[in-house]
Amino acid sequence: MIGMDKIFEMFEPVSSTTIIWRYMSLVNFIDLLKNRELYFSSVKNFLLNDPWEGSFRNLINNDALDINSKLSEEDLKIVRDILTERTYVNCWHINETDSDAMWKIYSKNKGVAITSFVKSLKQVLIESNEKFIVGKIKYETIDKKEFILGNTYEPFFRKRKSFEHEREFRAIFWNHHTILKEILFSSIDKHINIKLLNPTRFKKFKIDVNRLISKIYLHPQYKLSEVEIIKDLIKKYEYEFDVEKSYLLSDPIF
Repeated sequence: MIGMDKIFEMFEPVSSTTIIWRYMSLVNFIDLLKNRELYFSSVKNFLLNDPWEGSFRNLINNDALDINSKLSEEDLKIVRDILTERTYVNCWHINETDSDAMWKIYSKNKGVAITSFVKSLKQVLIESNEKFIVGKIKYETIDKKEFILGNTYEPFFRKRKSFEHEREFRAIFWNHHTILKEILFSSIDKHINIKLLNPTRFKKFKIDVNRLISKIYLHPQYKLSEVEIIKDLIKKYEYEFDVEKSYLLSDPIF
């Protein structure tokens, strides 16, 4: 397929028809509809909830950029900080149905969940003409002293088992090869010149929202009047998505 060189998938491929969910606030949902941009957060923003995001001990780069032999352990920590700041992530939840836990974690004050398919996410990212890596997170028991990685992207697709409930599929925007070259070329007496850095806290990429979204689910606590307001808002931006309120709080049959 044209453009597939702009998408690389970590680990074993996930079925293209896998259903993925993205939970968000109503404000962020409106921003998606209005600006037609997909939000990628710097991994740095995640460290408060998971300080192990992007953590690595021994680094062996696939491009033969052997950074271990050139930098001290102190500088390796700086490298990790740099990669964490300049790696941007878009997170999804793999599930057949909506999740009570995901609503509570990511839509505390009500909110919206959009569903898509892995193939749809890949396609809109390809059409953005940028390079991305996608993949399903591996949840593992990690020994920090023995955790050896195959490349600099791998830490961003591995998490501790404590986060297994997230069932995460993510896309990352990357330029690690360029970053590492900057680091090595700027090294003086094996010390990194970190003045090169000028990271932003997030990035947004123009996408085809119609192609991305399969269905929209509204928080189970929305009133029917609020549901109608949101439906009208969606129509205002000239979309015709299937919209449904979550049934998690619906009355039982008996």
